[in-house]
Amino acid sequence: AFWGLMVGLVVGLIRFGLEFGVTVPPCGSDQPRPPAWWQSLVGDIHYLHFGLLLWGISGAVAIGVSLMTPPPRREELYRLTWWSKDATEVREGEDDHNFDQSPKQNLKPIKSDLPTWRVYFNYLCGVEMASDAEEQQTEFKQPVVRKSAEEIALECAESLYEPDWKKLMVDSNAVLLMSVAMFFWGFYA
Repeated sequence: AFWGLMVGLVVGLIRFGLEFGVTVPPCGSDQPRPPAWWQSLVGDIHYLHFGLLLWGISGAVAIGVSLMTPPPRREELYRLTWWSKDATEVREGEDDHNFDQSPKQNLKPIKSDLPTWRVYFNYLCGVEMASDAEEQQTEFKQPVVRKSAEEIALECAESLYEPDWKKLMVDSNAVLLMSVAMFFWGFYA
């Protein structure tokens, strides 16, 4: 998919540059006409037809690159595809990293150490502040809990749960938005 997007971007930028790099003179003008190759590449192809052509080129590149690369192993796909979204197995690759699970030492700023404008700015941005140094340090005296890879995989699988009413809401909004987009496309194009 990445290389399909990159090839589509390059082809689209070439068309963009050709479209806006040459101006077509109005009828009856003495200015020279664009070259014939420009007219056949840009002038004769409607932008919606070019969009369809670009979609085909991007899709062909994405499918071609996908067929030329080896497929990932099943153990690397847990919770990455629709069919394995509920899997609780430990995924190889990303889950193998031994990240430090301890909380970062992001201490809250102390109000009395900050200028007045910064205190108001922090309030406006929702930055929590400590009233004194003692309050600032008490936050990080909590015990650090180390989780096994299986526990992390189970938490990841549970975090993907979606109630039926949310599924219905998202699906109906998607249909509504696609309908509105198709109407605008058909009406204005």
